[in-house]
Amino acid sequence: MVILKGHIIDKCTTINNSLPKPQPGMTVSYDGLGNPTFIKINGQPYSDNNTKTKIADSMISASSSGYYSNYGAISWYEDVHGQSNHVLSDYDCATDQMFDNCPLGTYIKVQDRDSGIWGGFHKWDIGALQAQPEKRIVDIWNRYIFTDVFGIDDPVDTGLLHNGYYYHY
Repeated sequence: MVILKGHIIDKCTTINNSLPKPQPGMTVSYDGLGNPTFIKINGQPYSDNNTKTKIADSMISASSSGYYSNYGAISWYEDVHGQSNHVLSDYDCATDQMFDNCPLGTYIKVQDRDSGIWGGFHKWDIGALQAQPEKRIVDIWNRYIFTDVFGIDDPVDTGLLHNGYYYHY
């Protein structure tokens, strides 16, 4: 709360009306720039069209400090070699070659925003992820890692998570 000229102003609801007011049992995850990426109330994901629109308005963000984040689908893939002939292994991933060709070995935090589950991966490959029918933001190497980290029952059928987020520095 902020007190301005003797009046109490609820800073959260004044600045962004689409977000719920703080309440007991609420958990909010933020990206590296202070923007909310995921909200849970009493263990349940919070979602409304306004929140999705507000978050989607800033889908791609980068700063001069090297921070990068993106929202969209997360998928898995199987291959043997990544960039520079790196032999791909557990917890490796690919980023989009046009939008995020960060250095090899960059540590990337990835979140399934529907469940709130996070995973940590290293970038060792690139691909044309944005060229897919449903644009991907990151490709996780190996369906079994994808399944284990994000708790997907049948990754062969599903193949992707639609509501993902990732960031790195």
